[in-house]
Amino acid sequence: MSAQHEQIKAAMYAWQQEIMAGNLAFEHGRFQTANQRYESSLAWLLQAQTEIFGDNNPPVAWIADQYIPALVVSYLNIVDCTIAQHDAESACESLIEAHLQLHGCAFALAAKQTQPENYCLCEHISQLKQQTYSFAKRYAHRPELIAKLNHAMQVEPLADQLIH
Repeated sequence: MSAQHEQIKAAMYAWQQEIMAGNLAFEHGRFQTANQRYESSLAWLLQAQTEIFGDNNPPVAWIADQYIPALVVSYLNIVDCTIAQHDAESACESLIEAHLQLHGCAFALAAKQTQPENYCLCEHISQLKQQTYSFAKRYAHRPELIAKLNHAMQVEPLADQLIH
């Protein structure tokens, strides 16, 4: 295994540890600690992203089945945690960042495919959209947040999929 793959493996292990610690803190109502852990888990993933989408990247199937779901989990945990802390603005910003990251990864993944295999990210995109719809319903009284989400989701090819 190359040094690059070892770095990715170490990042994924660190991600898992941070998620577990964040979940434990969240379950005990220590939302600030949980959020720090979730942010740390995301940092590990983003740090590894250059390696993952680089020239000597892991198989496309691994990216679709392991990396992308981890990315979604980190973002959704951050959103849940910031909502639990009554910080709708930060939750909104995290949702926007999640959409941009996920779709950036989807485009990068599509560019990496060398065979006619279709790795469907629909489940992960669906989870993110469901969280976005729930957020929009919960904060319908905050039109400025809904407008930010709609604007962020107008990234091609999402231009026709407004949430509200």
